[in-house]
Formats: sequence, C-alpha cells, structure tokens
Amino acid sequence: MKAQPWLSWARQLQPGVTKAMWAMFLVSLPMTSFPFVPGVLGGKSTVQPLAIYPLLGLLLLLLPRLPKMRLPRALIPLAVFGLVALISGGLALTLGIPAFREVTVLDRVVRNGMTLAIGLGFYTLVALIPEDREMLRFTLRWLLVGFVLALAWGTLQAVYVIPPNTPVMRKYFDLLNELQHWVSVRNLQRRRVSGMAYEPSWFAEQICILWLPWVLAAVFRRQSVFAWRFRGMQVEDGLLLWSVAILILTYSRGGVVILFGLLGLSFLGWQGERARRRQGGGWKRGLVALGVLAVLAVAVVGLGSQNKYFSRIWRFWAETEAGGNYWAYIAFGQRFVYWEAALDIFEQYPVFGVGMGNYALVFEDALPDVPLYRYPEILELITPEKKNVVLLTPKNLFVRVLAETGLVGFAVFLGFLGVILAEAVRLWLATDEEQKFWGWAGVLGFVAACLVGFSTDSFAMPNMWVMFGLITAAGMLGRNETRASSLKALAEDR
Repeated sequence: MKAQPWLSWARQLQPGVTKAMWAMFLVSLPMTSFPFVPGVLGGKSTVQPLAIYPLLGLLLLLLPRLPKMRLPRALIPLAVFGLVALISGGLALTLGIPAFREVTVLDRVVRNGMTLAIGLGFYTLVALIPEDREMLRFTLRWLLVGFVLALAWGTLQAVYVIPPNTPVMRKYFDLLNELQHWVSVRNLQRRRVSGMAYEPSWFAEQICILWLPWVLAAVFRRQSVFAWRFRGMQVEDGLLLWSVAILILTYSRGGVVILFGLLGLSFLGWQGERARRRQGGGWKRGLVALGVLAVLAVAVVGLGSQNKYFSRIWRFWAETEAGGNYWAYIAFGQRFVYWEAALDIFEQYPVFGVGMGNYALVFEDALPDVPLYRYPEILELITPEKKNVVLLTPKNLFVRVLAETGLVGFAVFLGFLGVILAEAVRLWLATDEEQKFWGWAGVLGFVAACLVGFSTDSFAMPNMWVMFGLITAAGMLGRNETRASSLKALAEDR
C-alpha cells in the first residue's frame, strides 16, 4: 500500500521524462560518428550515432505501452524485411564463403543484423512517440533546434574553408579539429565543412534528408512551428538561406544535386497549389523559380571553384590532361564497379542473396573485368598487404539489398518504401492544411532519402529512418483525426 503513492508519482513524472529524453534524442541526431559509443551498441565503426543512448531509454519507456498502441501498417513489410534478412544470414552460413582477413560470415551477419535492428529501432520510436499534433510540432521544433546547433558548428568551420592557409587559419583549424574529436571519430577537412558528422558528404546528406524538407515546406507554405514572426518573416526563412550556404561549403556533389532537386520540386508544388486555387501570375512565379535556381547555380560555381575536388565536375572539359573518362576523373567511376559487382552477386544468389554484410567477403570474386589502375581506391582496399581491415560496401542501398537479401528482400523493402510514399502523398492531398504541410515535407524527404540511397547504404544511419518515422506518425494521426470526425458526424446524425 505504501508503494502506491510513489507509483502514482512515477506515472505522473513519466510524460515529462519522455519529453525531455525525446528532445535529447532529436538534438543529438547530428552526431552520427560519436566517439564514445561502446562496441556492443555499434562502436568501432564509422556509423556510431549518439542518439542510440536516448533511443534505448525511450524504447524502455515505450515497451509497457506497446500492447495498447495502434501500430503503423508500414511495420508489417519492415518486420518481414527483418525476417528475410535473418533467413538470408542463416543461409549464408551454408554457402561456404571464405573469411576475409579473419572476418567471417558469422561476424558480418551478427554485426549487420545489429545495425538493421538499430535502424528498425529508430523508425519504430519516431513513428510511435508523437501521438498528437502538439507532440508532432514539439518534435519538429526540437529537430530544428538540433539543426541550428549543427549549422552553428558548421559555420565556425566555414571560417577556414575559403581563406588562404595562413598561420592564423592553421591555428584556428587545429583548435576546431581538437574540439571535433569530442563529437566525431574523424578529423575535419581543411577545405570542406563537416558539421558534426563523419565527413562532409554525411553532413550534406543530413541536411538534405533530415532538415531541409521541413524547412522548404515551411517556407513555401508559409507555415511555421515557431511562434516568432517579424514583418512576415519566419524562422525557417533564415534557416533555408543558412543551410543552403553551409550545404554548398560541404562541397558534396550529391548534396548539391539533391538541393536543386528539392528546390525544383518545391517550386512545382507551389505552382500546382496556386493553379488549383486559380490564382494568376503563373509566369511570374516561373521567372522567380528560374531566377532563384540561376542565382544558386552561380553561387555553386563561384564557391565551388575554390575547391579543386568539387570543381572537377566542370573542369573536365577545360583540362587537356583529363583524358576521356569523365567518371574516373571526378572520382565517381569506382561506384559503377561496386554496383556492377553487386548485380553480379545477385545473379549468382538471386533468391536470398549472400546475407547481410557479406558483399565485402565476396566482392573480389565478383569484381568485374575493368582496368583497376583507373580506380586506386579499389586497388588499395583489396591489397593484401594493407594492415587495416576496410570492408567494402556497394555505396548504394538498393543494390546492397538486392545482393545481400536477394529478390525476396528487395521486393519486401520496396513494399515498405511504397507504403511510406503512399502515406506522404495521402497527407499532401488532404484537405487539412497542417496535414498538407506534413505531406509536402514527407514527399520531399522521401525523394531525398531515395536519392541519397544511391550513394550510401548504412542501415544504422538515422536520417532515413527518422524521416520515414515522422511521415508515418503524421499519417497515423491524420487517419485517427479523420476517423474521430466521422464518428462524431455519425453520432450527430443519429
């Protein structure tokens, strides 16, 4: 009997604790290679999200409520995909795949099973925590707070990116590099902005998937989750300009391409909504869109010319020593080799693949017949004398799923993506303005995640899972509200 008051107090305290941990989870998302993550939680790899810590705490708080909660429909294909991954991993143990530098099939299956479990945990948590509109807004506000922190840290790095390499700049860089070791396992790069991520391209992917879709939806729809306004300006307007500037200074080619794609889709959506409302001035909006994209292109070329790596995109045609292979010149040709090897593995093991993570163990046998002298990165990774064990991945989520889980896993994973896309489109076409906002951002986020999937393949990276989870949470809330409205109308009719 004496324990009852304490139990009641604990139950009253839990919502506040959940909110605090949820805010910590959202703010910690920019740190995806946090150096202080133990091996059992995914340490000793390049993907080490700090968000794992609040993730575990929130899952413990969520578990007692799970039996009473309505689960999202996207969990069905996702759970089936997890099951297929387990089956393909089990079958891989019977294929006789040899170890690669003492790394065995069992090592890879266990390791990659854990990374997939982390990804599923991210998605499930984000899909279930926001249960009403206020919690969705709270989620987005704290997600953008984390964005501000990442942009602020990236801005401090931008100070040394373009100026000459003077003694003062070197000392400044060394200071930031020392501080970077507290948030990432990798050093900063002198001519690129890395944010709090492992490398600049990771930071660009974070911006494109995790934050930019919400900012673009807020700017184009003039809807903000913050109360502050100043002469018609809202917080997201400043965040958009700030994030575009920092994104360019990451000198991530994929990030810049996705930026143009998301802006183009946003302008098309803006034009479409105006047309549906029969508002004139379509040609003016078209000129505005072309003007913005042209100014952005000039900024990209102007700033990009300061970086020899990035400016290879257009210097190929100006330099006579470039030769005839454009993709090799811009250091992208090896990606085609990785993808071709993955497709060859799929042809050999079409049903369940070679098991999660085992692409690295069979890559050398599946290596296509190409002149490897053009790709020093591949030569370095397959050289037997190399001391450090670096295991290759296809650098493409879709061909990785195809090679490692076969046609069965690929079909189920596409089914999961189809459910997420359908949810985002349904929200975008809803009559409720707030649901439209979540749908607009959801479609942009889905496109960004799929485009990034052509250059990265980690299941432990939270960006994709968080975006898909928020789409799911908003979709479930929208259906619940529609169901409640229908029941209320039915009751009034009676």
